[in-house]
Amino acid sequence: MKNTIILATLLLISFVATAQNKQKWFNQTYGVAFSAAYDNAHSLVKYKGTGAQIGFGNESETDKRILQINNVFSFVPMSGQSQYGASATAFDNRFAVTYLRKLPRFADKKIKISVGASHFVDFNLRIYRAAVNNIFAWDANIGFNAVGRAERAFMFKNRSFSASYTLGLPLVSYNHRPNYLGFGPPSYIVQDKSGNDKNGKSQGQVTTINGNFLMLTQQFNLDRIYDNGNRIRLGYNWRYTHNNFDEHLYQGIMSGFSLSILTNLSKGVKTSLNGEALNEVNPSKGGTNRRSVIILS
Repeated sequence: MKNTIILATLLLISFVATAQNKQKWFNQTYGVAFSAAYDNAHSLVKYKGTGAQIGFGNESETDKRILQINNVFSFVPMSGQSQYGASATAFDNRFAVTYLRKLPRFADKKIKISVGASHFVDFNLRIYRAAVNNIFAWDANIGFNAVGRAERAFMFKNRSFSASYTLGLPLVSYNHRPNYLGFGPPSYIVQDKSGNDKNGKSQGQVTTINGNFLMLTQQFNLDRIYDNGNRIRLGYNWRYTHNNFDEHLYQGIMSGFSLSILTNLSKGVKTSLNGEALNEVNPSKGGTNRRSVIILS
């Protein structure tokens, strides 16, 4: 456990060496969210539904590294797969800081590979509606992911595009969730192995990947890159959570399709077909002016 925490910390802070040229964007994300949940400590019914998501963030990239800071909020009304018409509502918020280093051996390849780490804070709140009461449940996760990314820039009909796939696996995470919260819940629903009542209590523990806990994240992006450095991004995100601590199984999927607007914040940056940031010298009065040119390959 100690070695895992040290590795995650080193991966995240290793960006002390930065490249000379940098491009930055402000990111706005809007989309459709999908959620499916099963939590046998609160309901024996499986729930799923469709809602909305919105997010904001900041991204920066140099010829050596990628840094992303994003926050995405999702709201999803869900219906239970039951003849009794059960329903629930899911609120999900994910904040993540992701740092990736570009592997030099892939610098001249068509597919660029980057590896690094992500520090994430996830909070998923669920409200289960019953006939006489509402039951509140949540899963909060704070930790570090090992992250890998593959990216391919290409031209289509004389337009610049970039496609990428990102995968994240938890190195270490602190998970906190309640056993049961509601108005007058029956005590037999939540008991420990000794038969002691655990209603209204909560639990938290530090964990790595094992048979009781897993959080897998995936992200697909397709960017349309404009000459002024702005981007329009079509994305698909998918996150699976499996938590089986204390004999209470929670399985949840949060996914969604999104449209993102990335506004270029770097002055004098232009794009053409290649892959790294270069300096272009322009003649002017009294000397030269330099401007960055992002090349996509």
